[in-house]
Amino acid sequence: MVLDLKLVIFICLISLLLAALLGILIGQHRRQRSMFLFKNNSLELFPLVFESMPLGVIFLSRDRRCIYANAKACNLLGTLTRGSELPDKPWREELYKDLEKVRQLSGKQTCYRTLSLPSDQTLNWWLNALPDATIITLSDLTSQTRTEKNARLFLSNLSHEIRTPLTAIFSHVEVLRLTELPPAAYQNSVNAIHQATSHINRLTRDLLELSRLEMTTDDEQVLVDMTLLAEEAISGLIPTAEEKQIQISLNADPRLPQILGNPNWLRRVFINLLDNSIKYGRSGDQINIKLENRSDGLLVIVKDTGPGIASKHLPYVKQRLYRGNTDIPGSGIGLALVEEILHRHHGSLEIESQTMGEQTGTTVWFTLPTVFVEESAHEKSSA
Repeated sequence: MVLDLKLVIFICLISLLLAALLGILIGQHRRQRSMFLFKNNSLELFPLVFESMPLGVIFLSRDRRCIYANAKACNLLGTLTRGSELPDKPWREELYKDLEKVRQLSGKQTCYRTLSLPSDQTLNWWLNALPDATIITLSDLTSQTRTEKNARLFLSNLSHEIRTPLTAIFSHVEVLRLTELPPAAYQNSVNAIHQATSHINRLTRDLLELSRLEMTTDDEQVLVDMTLLAEEAISGLIPTAEEKQIQISLNADPRLPQILGNPNWLRRVFINLLDNSIKYGRSGDQINIKLENRSDGLLVIVKDTGPGIASKHLPYVKQRLYRGNTDIPGSGIGLALVEEILHRHHGSLEIESQTMGEQTGTTVWFTLPTVFVEESAHEKSSA
C-alpha cells in the first residue's frame, strides 16, 4: 500500500510540533521545580544553596507570614520561624510599606531600600513579588557605613588640623614682611611659624607611620623582652620628664615571659603612652609603668597622677586626630597608633581617668599573649 506523500509530511510536521511543545513544557516545569515548589503554603527549597549564601533570604506568604528564612536573615533580623509573622521591630512597618508597593507593581519591578536602624545597624533589602509569595534579600551594610562615616570624619578633622597651622604661618609671614618691626614682634612671629610647622611635621610623620603600619601585611615577629623595651622608652624620655619635673618609675615582675611581636612597634607603644603622660602632666606628677605576669598574658599598666581626661573626651581619645586639649601640641594620632599596634599583637587598649578629687590621673592598660620558652637542662639543674 502506497501512502500519500502529503499525508506523511503532515504527520511529520505535527509530530515535530508536538515534540517541540512538549520540550517547552518540560523545560518550564524543570525551571520552576529547580527554584521552589509550593504545597499548601509551604516551601520546599534546596537548603544548602540558601544557607550558604552571604545574603539573608526570606520568603513571605501573601498574608505576611514567614515561609522560609536562612541563617543569615535570622542573624540580621532575629529568629524567624515558619508560619509566624515578622518580629515587632522598628523596621517592620517600613518593610510592610515596601511589600504593598511591590504588590501594586504586580511583580514587574523590585523594591530597594537602605534603612538605618536605632541599633546603629544599616540594612539593605530587595523585595520581589511572586504570584504566591515575596522574596526578600537582605545585606548588612553596617560595617561599610561605619567605615565611610569614620573616613568623612577623619578627612574633616585632617583639613581642620592642617588649615589651622597654615593660617598661622601665612599670617605671621605677612607680619615679617613689614619693614619696621620691633624685635619682640619679629621673634614672636618666628616662634609662631616654628610652632606651626612643627605641628604639621609631627602630624605628617605620625600619619605616615600609621599608614605604613596599616599597609604592612607581613610583620616580622621575634621573641620580645617587654621589660627591656620599657626601659629603652623611659631612657629616651627621661630628659623631657626631668625638664617638667615628672618622675617615671618601672615595676616589673621577675622572669616575665616573652612576647612574640615586633620590638620596634611595641617600643613605640611605651613611647607614645609615656609621651602623653609627660605632655599633659604637671610639675611634681608621677608616672608608673607596671608589668605583671597573668594567667591570660602579660599585663602592662601605665598610670600617671596628672590632671586626667574629662569624661566627655574619654570615649573619643583613641580616634584619629581627636584632641581634647588643643592648647597642648600634638597630632592626635598617638593613641590611634597604639591601638593599631596592639590590635596586630592580639591586644586592645583600655583607658580610665579621674579628673576630680585627690586621686586625679589616667590609667591605661593592655594584655598581650605570652610565649613560654622551655628552660634548658642546665637552668633546671641549677634551679
